[in-house]
Amino acid sequence: MRSVYSEEEIKQHKSKIIKPAAIEGRHVAVDGYNVLLGLEALLGRGEVILGQDGVYRDLLAASGDKKSSQYTLPALTLMFYLLSRYHPREVLVLFDSQVSRSGELCSLAREIMPLFGLYGDAKTDKKVDHKIKSMNWITATSDTAIIERVSHIVDLVAEARRVGFGRAKHD
Repeated sequence: MRSVYSEEEIKQHKSKIIKPAAIEGRHVAVDGYNVLLGLEALLGRGEVILGQDGVYRDLLAASGDKKSSQYTLPALTLMFYLLSRYHPREVLVLFDSQVSRSGELCSLAREIMPLFGLYGDAKTDKKVDHKIKSMNWITATSDTAIIERVSHIVDLVAEARRVGFGRAKHD
């Protein structure tokens, strides 16, 4: 269900995907748990599939499993590494506040981000999807509800695969 779309949805989603190089000098909002779980899955915690719409999605999010794992720190580090390669102006990582230990994850993200030369912040919010949809920033996500409401997305799981991290289910 997370990878099958109508022809119209496929066309719409694909039109919003931009190459990571396009984030240079731009503001980037990161759907924190969505991207983090995708990268954790790619690094070995789960499986990643390529949707018909051209966006990689993890199967962890479908199960609702957002618990920290041995892959959390490597995935968070990978996320900031990937973003730093393209020099965004500012990065805002948003984590769902209702998920246990989100505050600790924000603190960790705030510590790691500057190590990669990134300017920005990490915050918790009760309505991450709504917050991201209301911003006019490039969004790192694979969440269909967000993709349908923002102008541009960048797929960091696809970028991680492109530079040699992990494998997807169809490989």
